[in-house]
Amino acid sequence: MLDIDQIAHQQYIPTSVEIKRAILMYLFVGIIVQLSKTQLTVYEYHHLKQSIGILFVGLLVVILTVPLWFIPYGPAVNSLIVCTWI
Repeated sequence: MLDIDQIAHQQYIPTSVEIKRAILMYLFVGIIVQLSKTQLTVYEYHHLKQSIGILFVGLLVVILTVPLWFIPYGPAVNSLIVCTWI
């Protein structure tokens, strides 16, 4: 029988290699390396999803604000938009 109390008290401690891979994923280099692997741990998979999401949001902000650089008063509008998002 499955003992819920015993499972609830278990803690996963990532290895130093997993921590280093997670840090590299946030620097974009690790995303490419991790996508080439066939099997990931739960810890690595979580950080891979999170780093891809952060990269996607950053690229979306750049794509939406770059056209504002080329219109009159665009940089002022751009700074107002970015400041309200933060």
